[in-house]
Amino acid sequence: MSISPGGGGVVLVVDDHPVVRQGFAGLLGTQPWVTRVVPAGTAADARRLATLEAPALAIVDLGLPDAEGTELIRQLHAAVPRCALVVATMSNHAELVHAALADGARGYLLKDTEPDAVLACLAAVRAGARVIGPGVAAEASPAGGPAPRPAGPAGDLTPREERLLALIGAGKRNQEIAAELSVSEKTARNLVALLIAKLGVTDRVQAALLANRR
Repeated sequence: MSISPGGGGVVLVVDDHPVVRQGFAGLLGTQPWVTRVVPAGTAADARRLATLEAPALAIVDLGLPDAEGTELIRQLHAAVPRCALVVATMSNHAELVHAALADGARGYLLKDTEPDAVLACLAAVRAGARVIGPGVAAEASPAGGPAPRPAGPAGDLTPREERLLALIGAGKRNQEIAAELSVSEKTARNLVALLIAKLGVTDRVQAALLANRR
């Protein structure tokens, strides 16, 4: 939702780390257009509060414990289509950026972005622009429009991606995938999200179906 420079708005901040939520609340509290900052630590809270509060802007992490990749972006965009969605995360992988934009995000920022740059990006999003923040992979630039998802199943999966796809096809949960790949559960979630984006499917169910067909 575009907000005129003189108007106000509710901002939803979705992140599972309290210090990040508090940091955004402090930064946004300096802006005259922000009437209230609403924090959410889970995807479930984000969906509930988005429907209840109808925020003008939502800043969303992609590494939540109860959502995979851009799943929450799709859900929030469907529930509150007039809300401007901005991703703030640690991953600058181009395919994940593409998926976020295709699913309804209007901005993509890295968490280590300088505060002034964050505010500048949010101002641009408020004005109706689609913004890729500094440090994000150059090939992810939207060039005036949302970057498309890769079309159709990718045929150039790495051996690790092939193994990950097989684990998804076997119905493995993120915790089990993490153990199989010797990574953290959060890393496993991000790897699953990246693979889903690369395959051009919408969720892990479709990825599992594709794995079984392969």
